[in-house]
Amino acid sequence: MIRQRTRGLENTLLICQALVVVLALWTSMLVAFHFFTDASPLHFDRYPLYGAVLILGLFMEAISRDPERKTFNLFRLNIFDQHQLTVRQTVFVAGTLFLFLAAAKDAFISRTVMAIMIPLLYFALFGSNWFLPRFLARRVFGNNRIERALLIGSGHEAPRLQSWLREKADFGFRTVGIVSSEMHSDTRGLPWLGERRDLGKILADYRITQVILLEFPASPEDHEQLVEILENHGARLLILSNLEEKLRHRAVHFEDSGLEFIAPRAEPLEDPLNRALKRVMDLMLAIPVVVLVLPVLSVFFLLVHRLQSPGPLFFRQVRAGIQNRKFAILKFRTMHVSDIDENLQATRGDARVFPAGHWLRRMSLDEIPQFWNVIVGEMSVCGPRPHLLDHNVEFARKMRRYHLRTFVKPGITGLAQVRGFRGEIQSVADIEQRLESDIQYFENWRLSLDLAIVFRTALQVLLFAGVRLIRGREDDHKSETSAAPLSVEGRSHSGEAAYVCEHARRNFRQILGVRFFVGTAEEAVTLGMKGGLVVAPSAPVLLKLEIDRIHRAAVQGSALAITDSGLMVLLWQLLTGEKINRVSGLEYLRLLLDQPQLRVAGATFWVMPSHAAMAHNLAWLQQQGFAVSPDDCYIAPDYSKSVDGRVVDPDLTQLLSIRRPLHVIMAIGGGVQEKLGAELLSKLAFRPAVHCTGAAIGFLSGEQAGIPMWADRCRLGWLFRCLHEPAKFLPRYWDARRLLSLMLYYHGRLPDNGPPMTRVSGAVESLANARPGS
Repeated sequence: MIRQRTRGLENTLLICQALVVVLALWTSMLVAFHFFTDASPLHFDRYPLYGAVLILGLFMEAISRDPERKTFNLFRLNIFDQHQLTVRQTVFVAGTLFLFLAAAKDAFISRTVMAIMIPLLYFALFGSNWFLPRFLARRVFGNNRIERALLIGSGHEAPRLQSWLREKADFGFRTVGIVSSEMHSDTRGLPWLGERRDLGKILADYRITQVILLEFPASPEDHEQLVEILENHGARLLILSNLEEKLRHRAVHFEDSGLEFIAPRAEPLEDPLNRALKRVMDLMLAIPVVVLVLPVLSVFFLLVHRLQSPGPLFFRQVRAGIQNRKFAILKFRTMHVSDIDENLQATRGDARVFPAGHWLRRMSLDEIPQFWNVIVGEMSVCGPRPHLLDHNVEFARKMRRYHLRTFVKPGITGLAQVRGFRGEIQSVADIEQRLESDIQYFENWRLSLDLAIVFRTALQVLLFAGVRLIRGREDDHKSETSAAPLSVEGRSHSGEAAYVCEHARRNFRQILGVRFFVGTAEEAVTLGMKGGLVVAPSAPVLLKLEIDRIHRAAVQGSALAITDSGLMVLLWQLLTGEKINRVSGLEYLRLLLDQPQLRVAGATFWVMPSHAAMAHNLAWLQQQGFAVSPDDCYIAPDYSKSVDGRVVDPDLTQLLSIRRPLHVIMAIGGGVQEKLGAELLSKLAFRPAVHCTGAAIGFLSGEQAGIPMWADRCRLGWLFRCLHEPAKFLPRYWDARRLLSLMLYYHGRLPDNGPPMTRVSGAVESLANARPGS
């Protein structure tokens, strides 16, 4: 029923937008013919056809959306998403008309009408996307179409549905409460209505029309009994699938020859048509490179070899391809012949690499011969990087799911590479993300993904190499002898691993070596309340990852890092093509303060920057119904005088040990809150949730620049802060421009100058120690 309501509203919106498109065309006609040019009777005969073509373009746009975007929440799109959707619709609608005019050789349409219509289309569609969903929902799902929903199951599962239930309220759903075998505190404000044995009475008393079962019934008998009760009371049943938890992976349902199947993953490249499209793209890219580029580079490399390292032009090495089949990979040789060791990967400033080889490897020119491997069918342009046979065996013995990456042909570049997971292995984090990206690649393949990877690889090679040359760093990320880039399934962050379930791994991305949460704000609050350090580093604070080891360790070791920096999210999307959610610290704190647990006296302790800020914020909190007093606050001293870079506060540690609050909210900024929070957790005998939200409470209370939620969602908080205190914040945000250089240089890696792990076997042993039995 929910699915039908969602799709029905989307289809209704689409029909209304078709009328909007036609209205925009006829409005353009009236304006053009009334004010700018003359009309003839033929116009009124031809323009209905043009209107039909515009409607066709609108429907083609809706059909061509990615599957995961076809059922987006119409009510939750921010202004940027609305703009992106509207631009896409406008391009499809106008583009379809242009194609029709070109194919039909139709020159009859007025250019003035076209000039007026295209901008009018954008504004009309933007207005319909912004206004119509709520208008239609009120008309369609209001009054007697309201559904009163009841949850049945463990209270532990209720928080998983909070974000979904909040969204479905727009579709006429009202959640009444939960029925469970016992009262549970972690139901996020849902009233407990009773036990399962009282279900019949509860259905009648609360006039329930929809029941959501939070897990599969324990037995067929339980299911039959539940269905009988619901049917007798006229209530619908919806079951929340927990197959993902059991399979530890998304479940794919499909039907074949009348039988229903469940598979752990989709594999688009098992479709022969998709494989043919991928092969055509490979040949279209590889043949010009081999014919035009490879001969020129061969002459150049021959000259370089003659001058610096005589020997063979190419380096051949047996690697594992699709289904672990052996093949000989080709590369231009960049090492001295006598120094090649097939089990040792190259490191920064490796003496085995001849001088010009360092530069050639930075530019990735040594990889060009692999386009020959593409032509003969051993490799693809895009795919998981091929590894040495010995490394494959060793890693497969230590890591789960490792051989899944062999489902597709290896590639010259891949999703892991454009996400920055490339180069020599320096930590377990360098390994784990690559396998995750490789698996995501073959599970979600589409031709546009390959094209995006190729484009971003070319862009990154130029920008990445340029930044490295300017900075003068030696990071030889390629090696004839390395298993570039290596992959693994594991986790190196103990704080996060304490409570992040395996099925939630897809909600994390490693950026600058930090495991950032990219799910929804509601899910972030659910995780953050479980305890440990929660950080929300801004762009200026992220710059400290490179120069401050203590700050870097605090952020990397946090239990939860949220994507507060809009600039970081934007750069990630530009560099990788992957759209990730931004979870702002302001939104996180707002949702956190909505939790009933934080309103209990003594449950929350605040670290404030000054007495004035404390007085203002306390007054606001008390107005919101919080049982908070000055005794629940601590005024932070000046931590900038620390000699060794640590932030230590024995008085605060002693006070927290006495008070033992469940939550500590750091309302101080400047980048010290993360280090102070990590220090406190290392000294305290209990484990509270330490939320480093900085000045966010000041934005809510008005103590600092008032940032409305719409501005925060539109990533305009920095503008309000700069307008409020330009002398303070303009220099900070101007310095934040260096984040581009930092992300180009390190990307997914951790900015760390520590000693690298130079041997693959050493990396595997480190992984085994970090995750026994993985």
